[in-house]
Amino acid sequence: MDSTITLHELLLIKPEHPVPHPGNICNLTYPSVNGSVAVDVVTDAYGYAKFTVHAPANEVDRSIDSAERALARMASPNPQKALNTAQARVAMGAQVFDQNRDLLVRQRLLSLAVVRTGIQPFLQTEYIAGENPRKGKDFTFEASVMLRPYGELKDYGPVEVAFPPKPQVDEAQVDEKLAQMMGASIRWQDVPEDAAQGLEKLKAPLRAQLENELENKWYSDLMTLCADEMSKRLVAEPPIRFIEALRDEMASQYATAVESSGQSWNDYIKTPGFDLQVFKEQMTSEALVSLKRGLALDAVARHEGIALTEEDVIECLTNVARGHEQEAAQAMIDNGQLPQLLETALRAKTGDFIASQAKDIK
Repeated sequence: MDSTITLHELLLIKPEHPVPHPGNICNLTYPSVNGSVAVDVVTDAYGYAKFTVHAPANEVDRSIDSAERALARMASPNPQKALNTAQARVAMGAQVFDQNRDLLVRQRLLSLAVVRTGIQPFLQTEYIAGENPRKGKDFTFEASVMLRPYGELKDYGPVEVAFPPKPQVDEAQVDEKLAQMMGASIRWQDVPEDAAQGLEKLKAPLRAQLENELENKWYSDLMTLCADEMSKRLVAEPPIRFIEALRDEMASQYATAVESSGQSWNDYIKTPGFDLQVFKEQMTSEALVSLKRGLALDAVARHEGIALTEEDVIECLTNVARGHEQEAAQAMIDNGQLPQLLETALRAKTGDFIASQAKDIK
């Protein structure tokens, strides 16, 4: 089935209402655009918003097909060969398969609602129990989200930071890269002259590749440095409930990573030298830095009127899907991950703007 809505069409959508902030009490309606979802949003004084998403049958069908394809890949023992839907239901169990399919459908449709309204949820979404989606039928469901915190800056002028020194590529790094390509260390004194000349010809493009990688890393570090400096200009600190919520999410992700390595979290925290209180304080500190950086980037984007183009989003995917960026973007629409992609792309573009304006104080 062809996609009912494309990245280009989604980026053309301009919400008709300002984005509500925590504490705003609103009752907003967003009609369908280009045959996609319509949305009603009600916010409360506690910083939560209830989305009521109305999806037409064609979007429901697309969402069900996308969800079943994703689950068929997940259930397959061979990553290169997906199962069909019937096989996947048997492998996962019919009840588990259906529950996960219905959740993925809601995630995709909610992501379209997020783009339609411009309201980015903060962390996790709670889906309110109701009827499940069915092919060939319109579908309405509700979800509760926490509104994102809002920040303003005291000053939007260029930041002044000490630029990190630019890294230089040396011969040893080129030789190491070449050895990695060859799958073994190279003893140049043992290499025949003809072969050595061939290997030498590989060094120039390898050096250029390394220089490009180091330049990109240097500029990424500079953007982070400048964004953190900009975050010092926030008018107010983020409310503690947002810091704690992000801290708990980061800690949960860390625990999941530990358990995916084969060690239980309970065993991990008993490791000699591990201090749970110190870990909690470290997570809190990292959450605060991350939250303030994001608030500063969002504030600059609003102040400067920075907006995304399709090229910006595609560029954001180049590192992970070079040569297949359009397909990757469409897959993220189908999998309900477009809002996160748009946020990453906009913050990257804003970070680039801040870094390009920054002054080196050295």
